[in-house]
Amino acid sequence: MIPTTELEARHGIPGCSYSIHRSSIEDLDEGRPAGPPIQFARVGDRVLHQWHCNDKMFGVLINNCYVTDGFGKKADVINEKGCPVDPILITGIRYSADMQRAYAESSVSDSSVISFRIQLCYRAISILLHHIVIIAPQNLSTS
Repeated sequence: MIPTTELEARHGIPGCSYSIHRSSIEDLDEGRPAGPPIQFARVGDRVLHQWHCNDKMFGVLINNCYVTDGFGKKADVINEKGCPVDPILITGIRYSADMQRAYAESSVSDSSVISFRIQLCYRAISILLHHIVIIAPQNLSTS
């Protein structure tokens, strides 16, 4: 009989961050970086949301996202598959080649308080790449 050996492996929780930039998906598509993070924006400004998790073994997929105005109004913006629900609220979801960053573009509402609630799906990079290719080869869409 072959003896058995118990193996145990643990992977720490990745460090993730969220930032907003005065930039666009077009900038990313043209090879320009997102630029420095911003803290304030004017009504109507287009802003770029960036989620970043620093882990070479796993990647991120944003899904189940909604926005609230602080007064009880809620609007879904990204569905459970990671696709935008309303292209006016959120457009142009992109992922970095290494799946460490996700980007989405939106415009600033006329509310004094805007709160985004995002679910980050954290999976092995090979699984996420397969998932994104199945949903949409180039751009995630509402279909």
